[in-house]
Amino acid sequence: MAVRPRLSPVATPEAGETTSYGVAVGPDMAAAFAAHVRGDAPAALTALDAAEAAAGDSRTLFEIAILRTQIHITTGRSDAAEAEVARAEQYEIETFNTNVNSRALLGEALLADGRAAEAEAAFERAQAAIELVSGALATDRAKHRFGIGKEGVTTRLAKFAAARGDMVTAFGILERGRARAFADMLADRTVATGREAGLFEKIRGIDGELRNLRFLAGSPAGAADDLLARQDALSAQRGKLAVDLRAWDPDLTDVLSVSHSEVGDIQGALALDDVLAYGLPARGDALVRILLISRDAIRIERLGATDSGFAKILKTFRQAVEDGADVSRQQKMTDGLGRLLNVAAWGVRRTLCVVPSGQLFFIPWGALAIVAPVVVLPTGGWVLRNRREADEPDAVVVGDPYFFDEMPQLPGAWRKAERIATAYGVQPLLGEAATVAGLRRQMGGGVRVLHIASHAEFHPYRPLQSALILSGDGVTAKLTAEAIYRQPLPARLVVLSACEIGAVRAAAGDNFLGLPRSFYLGGATKVFNSLWPVSDEGTLAFMTAFEEALGTGDVGAAWLATRDALRRAGYPPHIYGAFVFTAPSSSAARSAFNSHRVFIKTR
Repeated sequence: MAVRPRLSPVATPEAGETTSYGVAVGPDMAAAFAAHVRGDAPAALTALDAAEAAAGDSRTLFEIAILRTQIHITTGRSDAAEAEVARAEQYEIETFNTNVNSRALLGEALLADGRAAEAEAAFERAQAAIELVSGALATDRAKHRFGIGKEGVTTRLAKFAAARGDMVTAFGILERGRARAFADMLADRTVATGREAGLFEKIRGIDGELRNLRFLAGSPAGAADDLLARQDALSAQRGKLAVDLRAWDPDLTDVLSVSHSEVGDIQGALALDDVLAYGLPARGDALVRILLISRDAIRIERLGATDSGFAKILKTFRQAVEDGADVSRQQKMTDGLGRLLNVAAWGVRRTLCVVPSGQLFFIPWGALAIVAPVVVLPTGGWVLRNRREADEPDAVVVGDPYFFDEMPQLPGAWRKAERIATAYGVQPLLGEAATVAGLRRQMGGGVRVLHIASHAEFHPYRPLQSALILSGDGVTAKLTAEAIYRQPLPARLVVLSACEIGAVRAAAGDNFLGLPRSFYLGGATKVFNSLWPVSDEGTLAFMTAFEEALGTGDVGAAWLATRDALRRAGYPPHIYGAFVFTAPSSSAARSAFNSHRVFIKTR
């Protein structure tokens, strides 16, 4: 028996507001939205009939048809939903829209009716429409008004492929979703000012032309031969420019290109005993599943809990962390996480690379009983990245900026910064000297290590506004992720010791969004950050041990050795398990600093 889809609940727009499609909400449409949200389908349909009678343009009729489609789907009337989709598609053509929502909702209707093959075809058409305008659509969150957005389309298609046992295709679909989310997030933003600016802006200009041509191709007049020829010529020109840009700057190319690496290439880049654990989107009551990719095999591993089950355990763990002294409950929760994940069965003997999905973003890997370094990656394709190490100055160290009584000072961060700066033989930026301008001045053309100990802010729905808090002119100053993308801070190893610094969110394509990724555009090979607020004393203990362990040059091993040392010293899980480590690849985690073994000067 077909399962009726549960589409996402939505906020209710008020009369006079404007929808994500630019349609002014009148009283009848507002009443329809409100009735739909409270589950009163008859009242919603009656209100939509009245709204349709008063509608005077195709855009409003399109929005009415889409909402009516969703109501039919949630009430199990798949035939009526299918007929309404046909009307919505006609309105989309008349208004030069993208056909994304109608095709996706058609897929939902067909799936609810048990017509899986037809549903998959509808989702594929929706995906094609998304690809054509990636970077130009509104945010994925805005598109959730009708219950399914870009992430939902990606998830559906990946599930179809996985159900057939086609793990290679499922992996490719999910990777493209992650790449698209990153490109969409930075669409029309200023990125890496002055870096390959000519190539970058030329490609962006071509992208704008291509989007316009593709909208024209969807008009009632259709795609004339000369229009198609122009598209082909521009696409070929863009492809050549993108190849040139990738040769010089692969990170900058990712801002522009929705592309993904093949799983076979990723397998070839893994060391013999490495494992890549790739999170698959989980919904409802299904157990979380991951793809385990090694050099010579790909298999699905089913974990011991649903995504909501992991969320409950992680919430309890965070509550125990906030309580501080409740170490026994922390240990109980991490032991439970360990049993549910069962990492010992994953076959890891050297390095575990994790591409998270859903609640796997928030797993405190260091708090678990694991015996191999864990490296968190934004996408599977990052294992293919190689970076050259430059001969740069040793370090820039920032600690305890002056916060002008806007938030508590961090005396432990001041002491820690002094000790670390002394070890590197550099002058730290402390107090009122810890400004954005001072930081950029000391960074110069780049450093091996950037260490920042401060407060931070995390914005889950505006990840580009997540920020490090530094000192300003009489007030605090924010160094946002957007500012770092615009003017990168070039450092090989970035150590971020601050409250909320590692916060990420699973957005469209489950992409890794937040401050850590912004540093990779500047050339970082590793970013080391905390998952939750950690006391000054705990952070100082961890970072001191970590800096000492870095003498080997193997950052992954240093992370594991630090975890083990603090655990033996009696520190609780919320201290030794607070920090996670991201790098472009397992090999980078092991050897990126091997070329300069004397990493920290003798104390």
